[in-house]
Amino acid sequence: MSVYHHRAAQIVSDQILYSWRNKDRWINPFVSNDVQQTISPNDFPSPDALFQDTQKRTKVSLEFKPYTETKRGIMTGIGQAIAYLNKSHASILVCSSVVDGFNMGDYLTKTFNKFIYGKLPLALFIYDGEKLENLKLAVDIDPKLFTPSNLKQIPFRGSGAPYFAFWRELPVNGFYKLSKSAKNIISRTNRSEKVWDEFFYKYYAPKAALNTLDDIDSDIYMDDMIKKIIPFSDRKKDLRILVDNKEVSEAEALKILEKKSWSKKETDNNYRNYKKNFFNFMNHNSLWDENFYLTPLGNRFVERYEKNITSPQTLIDEMAQILLVEGKHHNLIEEIKDISNQTFNDDNAYLEHIYKEMDKRGHVAKNTARKSSGSRKYLQAEKQLWGRFGLIQKNGNTYFNRNIGYVFENKRIDELVEKYYLNYGDVNSKKTFDNKIYN
Repeated sequence: MSVYHHRAAQIVSDQILYSWRNKDRWINPFVSNDVQQTISPNDFPSPDALFQDTQKRTKVSLEFKPYTETKRGIMTGIGQAIAYLNKSHASILVCSSVVDGFNMGDYLTKTFNKFIYGKLPLALFIYDGEKLENLKLAVDIDPKLFTPSNLKQIPFRGSGAPYFAFWRELPVNGFYKLSKSAKNIISRTNRSEKVWDEFFYKYYAPKAALNTLDDIDSDIYMDDMIKKIIPFSDRKKDLRILVDNKEVSEAEALKILEKKSWSKKETDNNYRNYKKNFFNFMNHNSLWDENFYLTPLGNRFVERYEKNITSPQTLIDEMAQILLVEGKHHNLIEEIKDISNQTFNDDNAYLEHIYKEMDKRGHVAKNTARKSSGSRKYLQAEKQLWGRFGLIQKNGNTYFNRNIGYVFENKRIDELVEKYYLNYGDVNSKKTFDNKIYN
């Protein structure tokens, strides 16, 4: 897998998605004009793109093969596309029309028509060469395969997660400690809870910080590797004020702290909500698998982190590399740059434009079971993360530049993407999946 692969896969999936949504082109019974791209799963096997249609209640996986792929590699791609049907209602294989002088497009078209069409919900797209020209649907899915009995075989669960890694604030050291927790816990029984308890009560909120209103350091460093996170600091401050004003006793305040911050008995508090957010980041960046065991990528991240533990900037760079490629923030940034074709006077109008364009392209995943926050806070957390990682320029106290939009550090981003393939290329999620060395 290369820089070309991850960008080309996104370009092709964008073209297919845009045609479904806006041109009624290549539409089949498995997708409607409301189809969206959502986050690809981190469990084996993982497609290059995943689409969901909440109207049709379907999911469609896409496997992309670059123009440099071998004939053997493309035949493997057929197997991958078929394997995706274990978790998707339909799948797509996209490959070059010509491979090493061989007319692969014609060969696959005949093969699909003879052995796949009418039997498996698998479509074939082909394109010409490095520039992805003349993308066309060579073999569509037989409409007769869209049946209630076939759809029931795979329960549909809509996702509100975008195609890029969803992030909520935690320093790089925190994700290193969460990775360490996954390594420390061997048990398969109740593994999710055990890994989280190891992280939460050992690193994030040590025992000394639980039953006191005093600020106690966690064992998680901020990105400067000097200061540490103080768990529940804002809530503790508010509770201290209540105690000082004699509105509650200290004992009552500690019960409130336990309930809202760290109790395992509650269904909605910091203990529960942080788990969901931090686990999602690990999932979306393929740092661990569906059973919360570190992937080869996750193990490499831990190894490289520990070798550079005294260099804060290097540690930031490690996570930034993974975020840009595995977390697809490089694709997101390139998309924002492409969308920024108008001038705006304020950040809110600019963000609303980005949101509407992303939505038009099918890149705002919406879970109909949840209320959408719309464009108001769209990309707010991502901008903070890009700022911390040095991927975007700041203009005073904002990242917005009048009549320009966001200004990204393109040279740094390109260097980090290149470094990713040097440092993690042999263990990236697609390579380990394709070569069957995933563990």
